[in-house]
Amino acid sequence: MKAMTLLETIGEARSQYVQKAGLPMDMLTASTAAPHRRRHFKKPLLIAAVLMALLLGACAAAANWFVSYYQARTPITEDQIQYIEAHTEKQNQAMTMDGYEIELFNVMADSSQLHLAFIITGPETVNLEEMGQELYLELDVKDSNGSYDGYHRFGVEPDNDGKANTQVYFYQVNTEGKTGANWQVHVDRICHKYRDAAYEEELLTTKYKGQTDVIFTDEETDRIQKTDILAEGPWDFTVTLNPDAEEIQFVQEPVTIHAEVSQYDGESREEDVKLTSFRLYPSGAELKFEIQGMLMYESFPYAVAVMKDDSEIKLDVSDGDAEGLMHLSAISPILLNQVAKIVLPDGTVLER
Repeated sequence: MKAMTLLETIGEARSQYVQKAGLPMDMLTASTAAPHRRRHFKKPLLIAAVLMALLLGACAAAANWFVSYYQARTPITEDQIQYIEAHTEKQNQAMTMDGYEIELFNVMADSSQLHLAFIITGPETVNLEEMGQELYLELDVKDSNGSYDGYHRFGVEPDNDGKANTQVYFYQVNTEGKTGANWQVHVDRICHKYRDAAYEEELLTTKYKGQTDVIFTDEETDRIQKTDILAEGPWDFTVTLNPDAEEIQFVQEPVTIHAEVSQYDGESREEDVKLTSFRLYPSGAELKFEIQGMLMYESFPYAVAVMKDDSEIKLDVSDGDAEGLMHLSAISPILLNQVAKIVLPDGTVLER
């Protein structure tokens, strides 16, 4: 591996929150060829979309991948670089199965999130770079009890080493406070997940021509969303986390905010919602709401951490659920001793 520079795009392709682990971030519901059509699938179409992209450009043997990852997104300070370097653990665990090597290279964790960086190397005859974001690892991360079912995001990009058969795969999982002990990283398959856009467009211009609310059959869904298995494992890795346990609780008593809520009956409306917890971590935040329904992403897309020097770090929504839980991911590491306040989308300010 030669050069590496890491770039993530999180929360930019989301219209609502992600499902539980085991699913990519979004479901296939639209086509660029027919932007005004609404389509429904009897079975979910999984899409290895650009939820997190990696762009590598420094020397693999020496570079800290997570420093490059943040630098590619936004300028970071020397203090932030020192924080990343102090909390990155080099793994160098590699396994080869079915002609494909997966190397777990770097790990970084706090009490909220676990970051994993993999190098995938296939046979020289395989062009992994051409697959791009369609490359997908069927991957599970579990705690020492083997029971973890948290949220995750993933992304993949070329490593710019001049070899078409290598890719870098970045995986981020919200650990929800489950840290320490041994975590098992299990990769079952390496897949190529892609859409047959030509067949989809054929259906829209023939069988469903003129329709604005299209429901594809199960057979059509299977033909539109395809999965080729490139290799079967398992590839197994063990990670012992030594997370940064720092956190700040910004809500001592419930705070009322104004937001749009999607109701169980399918309707959505503006209403006052109680925020009962806002825990800030170096990698992001965990929020809890008293809510009947689901907070709409459009009305709560991010929060801002304002530092003591008045600089700001944006925290994008990464996922959430219908029980009032929401996770945010920071665009760069947050040094908690430098945080002055949090500003929410409706203007509410949470003082430290």
